[in-house]
Amino acid sequence: MEKKNNSESIGENEFLRLVHDVQQGDTAAMEELLDMFESDMRLLSKYIPMPEEDALQSMKLEFITLIKNKVLDQKGSSNEGE
Repeated sequence: MEKKNNSESIGENEFLRLVHDVQQGDTAAMEELLDMFESDMRLLSKYIPMPEEDALQSMKLEFITLIKNKVLDQKGSSNEGE
């Protein structure tokens, strides 16, 4: 059975702060977010019909794009201003 690492859990305010920092160009905040979701992405990559590392890289790229290009309001919902 796979162990869960609960030390990676953070509060909503901390998550939103990291997202804001990433949107301001903070690469350390981006690395922290990627590290938090790495195990989930690795697990999900097993279900994508492509080599695991390619699937992982694709998910990371989409995650980075999502974080950098989306604006989150105080409640955490997407608000693109369209």
